[in-house]
Amino acid sequence: LGDNDTAMLLYRKAESAFASSGNLFEEQAVVGKAGNLSLDAGDYPAAVTSYMRALRIARDLSSPRWTGRWLSNVAIASIELGKWDEAQRYNDEAIALKRSSEDKSYEESSVLNAARIAVGRQRYEQAFRLFAEVEQGQSEDPSAPLEAHAGMADLFVREGQFRKAEAEFQTAIAEIDRRGSTLLKDEYRLSWLDSLIRFY
Repeated sequence: LGDNDTAMLLYRKAESAFASSGNLFEEQAVVGKAGNLSLDAGDYPAAVTSYMRALRIARDLSSPRWTGRWLSNVAIASIELGKWDEAQRYNDEAIALKRSSEDKSYEESSVLNAARIAVGRQRYEQAFRLFAEVEQGQSEDPSAPLEAHAGMADLFVREGQFRKAEAEFQTAIAEIDRRGSTLLKDEYRLSWLDSLIRFY
């Protein structure tokens, strides 16, 4: 409902309750979700702090899947802060863990991170290749190819190739029309809507 302040208070309350009961799995989940709220609010240092706490707990749980996901989120916040070396380090570890644990549904997010890092370092040829990899992939998360098309279009705009940029945008719009009404998993609905907002 957009009441992030109340949501954060409730996450903190849940975090305290799970910590008191020793439920590490749920504790790392709510700590990480609090990080998502900070990320959405643009408070990237707070997001990093939350994600790092969730990451430590996930490591204690010996959960490669959750460890990989929190590593990805730390990388995203680091990208927003322009800390390319840190983002690269966390993202490389995330990709390795996701591939070793066959976490296919979230692997594409790390490839997108790698593309954004390449853009930040002005390695545009590498970024084109990585965005194309996501576009051609079979991601379960429908926001991944949309983000890749938008990233590719942005690169074409930077290079003054406006017709190619327009083609990418049109492809993304077709993807929106095709996938928007067929989302089956609730976990993807919010990321899809966030991607639509950024895209438009």
